[in-house]
Amino acid sequence: MNRNPLWVLLASMLVSSAILAQTSPGTTTPPKSTTPKAETTKPSGTERESSSGEKPDLYINSQSSFEFNSKDEGSTVDYIEYKIGSGDYTKYVSSITLVREGLTKITYRAVDKAGNKEPEKHFNVLVDNTPPSTKITPSAALIVHENTNYATKALTYSITAQDNLAGVQDIKISINGSEPKVYDGKPIQLEKAGVNTIKFSATDKSGNTSTDSVLAVTVDQEKPSVELFGSALVTVKDKIFVKSGNAFTIKASDTLSGIKQIFYKLDSGEWKSYADPVSVEAQGNHTIEAKSVDSVGNESEVKKIAFIVDTTPPETKIQKVDNKPSAPSPAVKPASSSAAPSTEN
Repeated sequence: MNRNPLWVLLASMLVSSAILAQTSPGTTTPPKSTTPKAETTKPSGTERESSSGEKPDLYINSQSSFEFNSKDEGSTVDYIEYKIGSGDYTKYVSSITLVREGLTKITYRAVDKAGNKEPEKHFNVLVDNTPPSTKITPSAALIVHENTNYATKALTYSITAQDNLAGVQDIKISINGSEPKVYDGKPIQLEKAGVNTIKFSATDKSGNTSTDSVLAVTVDQEKPSVELFGSALVTVKDKIFVKSGNAFTIKASDTLSGIKQIFYKLDSGEWKSYADPVSVEAQGNHTIEAKSVDSVGNESEVKKIAFIVDTTPPETKIQKVDNKPSAPSPAVKPASSSAAPSTEN
């Protein structure tokens, strides 16, 4: 029996259409790409499987997740499947959250409705739930006085952060309540006298942010005061004299970081540390100077006294005095009490 080739071709097409109608449910055309709804799931399998030397492709924490997207220009995507570490394949339904910290290998692929499987793909996810630690280091030790930190204006501050898993993404700082900004790594200098605050925090690559740390520092630019007192001082004709057994006492005060040391200097000598009253016994002209230094290094004005040590007692001599009798004073004629008689012509 002869068959028309055209009829054979039409019959084959009808059979193929019937087969497709049985294997494809519904009458509507499915979408060509899948974007799963973001829902948190806890997939089965081993979450933590580190590969030595492998670097993370994605950084997350247990509060964040990741998802897959796939498209197919032919029969469209049927489903996506994935496995965690060496676990079994699981069909992808919604966004994935990993809880356990560490590096996890994810294997995934898509399958279209014609049964074609995408070649396996891999990526490493690093889960880090621990925020970085931060540290601030001044260029010199702070002075702590009455539970307050003191420093000079010249002091600088450096901030570092450390994260053992994901690594540090950035550090943010705020000086004296300013808008936080990313720290550029350069030393920080406090320009304002008085109380200053440095607030800082760090964020790692998985999005964990450390708790704010605050350092309060009082920049002390005030000079201390000093007073110089002397005992047994006598001023004669604008000159100050002292006697043997004299003593000079020095007192100092500071309202901020406190007094660190008091110094004195005699004549053209070197500055010496003051502890007890200073006595000067050498005869002659002298000077004594005093100054104080507070705990951050501010120096007071210098107070000075010029004086003369007089240890030479006066010398008293006895000399003979001639006691000659004094000449009698001439008698004074008393005035007459009666008036002289008048003469008339």
